[in-house]
Amino acid sequence: MERKKDFPNVLLVLSPEQFGLIKAFNKYANVFPYFIEPSSFIHVIHRVPGRIKANYKSFPLGILSLLGKILNRPHKLKIKHVKPEDIDLVFVSDPVVCKIDLKKYKNAVKAYWSQDCVYQSTFYTQLLSTKVQDYDIIFCAHKPYLECFKEFGVKTYWLPFAYDPMQARIQKVYMWK
Repeated sequence: MERKKDFPNVLLVLSPEQFGLIKAFNKYANVFPYFIEPSSFIHVIHRVPGRIKANYKSFPLGILSLLGKILNRPHKLKIKHVKPEDIDLVFVSDPVVCKIDLKKYKNAVKAYWSQDCVYQSTFYTQLLSTKVQDYDIIFCAHKPYLECFKEFGVKTYWLPFAYDPMQARIQKVYMWK
């Protein structure tokens, strides 16, 4: 992989079907993708506290946070091509809903893109298991949920799905005479 000299180094943590993100970032950065399969067993375990909270609203958050710590041991990312101190941005994209050990990326800005927070179980999973509070910035694809994340003390910005012009291109209109 050829690195561009004056470009930032970005670690993208995403699911395999999100290649559009790699393409979008690659124009402006040295990209190091790391794939996590969202259908794996360990990934399903991460969702348990969020699903309990979504189904039983009165269930205490403290107990669910403790359950989240027990079930969600932090993933230690193993990146071969770059040192952790050389990473400028760690960008994690939903549907990756697991806690990631971000401590070794001391120099990097840590960002999470929440896409499916419209579902209560996913929203609570992102709070209880993914620990969005550990990130510097949260990008949210759904405007109504911006305030929900801000209540937890997280800088939150709107990032809609139309980031990739190849996927969200405007359809041409043809006039037939």
